[in-house]
Amino acid sequence: MVFRLHLMQYLNIENIFDRRLQKNINYSVPGLCLINKLKPADFLYLNTANGKKDVGFISQDVAQVMEEEGYAHSDVVQVIDEEAGTLGLKYTSFIPLLAQAVKEFGCRT
Repeated sequence: MVFRLHLMQYLNIENIFDRRLQKNINYSVPGLCLINKLKPADFLYLNTANGKKDVGFISQDVAQVMEEEGYAHSDVVQVIDEEAGTLGLKYTSFIPLLAQAVKEFGCRT
């Protein structure tokens, strides 16, 4: 079995969110329910020798939660390697979901 690790390049962390370049804007995004279903994990990568644990989310778990919440069309989960079926996460896309969760939580207290 061959494992390929594709490192994401962080050349540009800015995204274009100009209203003039968007359509079908919907302000009803999932928040607290979605965030509560996510399962942070620590793990070791199979193809590294340093033995250091990493922490994050498992892409397949996130994809399942996004689908359950009716948000499967989101770009949070991305295919990194089409041939191998390797999935990755676009962590910057969590920011609006976290902001919505904080707003919903604040309204409850």
